[in-house]
Amino acid sequence: MITIVSGCPRSGTSLMCQMLHAGGMPILQDGGRETDGHNPEGYWEYQPFKRLPQGDVAWLEKAEGICVKIVSPFLRYLPPDRQYKIVYMLRDLDDVARSQAHMAADRGTPAEFDRAFWTRHVEETLEWAEAQDYIDLRPVRYADCAEHPQAVADLLAGWLPNNLDAAAMPSAVRMDLFLARG
Repeated sequence: MITIVSGCPRSGTSLMCQMLHAGGMPILQDGGRETDGHNPEGYWEYQPFKRLPQGDVAWLEKAEGICVKIVSPFLRYLPPDRQYKIVYMLRDLDDVARSQAHMAADRGTPAEFDRAFWTRHVEETLEWAEAQDYIDLRPVRYADCAEHPQAVADLLAGWLPNNLDAAAMPSAVRMDLFLARG
């Protein structure tokens, strides 16, 4: 069993990794992406996930029994010879666009966000995942992490392995970051 945190970029995947980690779940990460003002608590990434399209899946052995963050465009490359529980972050796409534009402005690069593409992508990914017998996916709204963090923690602690400490998970939610992002 591999637990995956997924969603489109800027959908709250790092926040969910923080919540799971606070609850006691180990997260496979490599520190390859440094923290910054957009994710001051870290990105929680393990860069080898980007090699899934090339068939590099050997690293998945390191994720067995723990959690790894994989952005949703890469989910279709997961091999069906394992079982996956996927926490899929859903965030209002207008918020995602603003967050991506903010990051692009800070980097001095043009903001590129195709709302129609990401709307289709999320819908198609959820439909695809439901049709896979090796995937058990739970959608979690980003806003619920701020508004109802204990309810999100209770939902996930009852579903995920690792005997998560649901009472500790909300401590990872930093309201100052939610308020700063609008």
